[in-house]
Amino acid sequence: MVNAYSSIGEKNRKGTLGSYYSVKDYKAVNPEFGTLEEFKNLVKMIHKMGMYVIIDWVANHTAFDNEWILEHPEFYMTDSLGNIIPPNPDWTDVADLNFEIKIFGKK
Repeated sequence: MVNAYSSIGEKNRKGTLGSYYSVKDYKAVNPEFGTLEEFKNLVKMIHKMGMYVIIDWVANHTAFDNEWILEHPEFYMTDSLGNIIPPNPDWTDVADLNFEIKIFGKK
């Protein structure tokens, strides 16, 4: 599963389905795949069968309509004009997070 559980962004969406790497809300389940309760039940069933669930959580970028864009624009990489940018020119549906910033303060 490639981040299919997360809701997909709509702003700058590529094609009609969008990209599973364009995460609108890390805490929401993509309604295409059910509800949070259904996801939890699926995980419980898988665990009962002696298997594990591995989630490909994409933390390098978000959708352009992720709430962080408005609440924390400083989390993102920007161009010389201050516009939030994608990680590369072809990935127009994702906004690149800036891991060079220190958001948790100094020790």
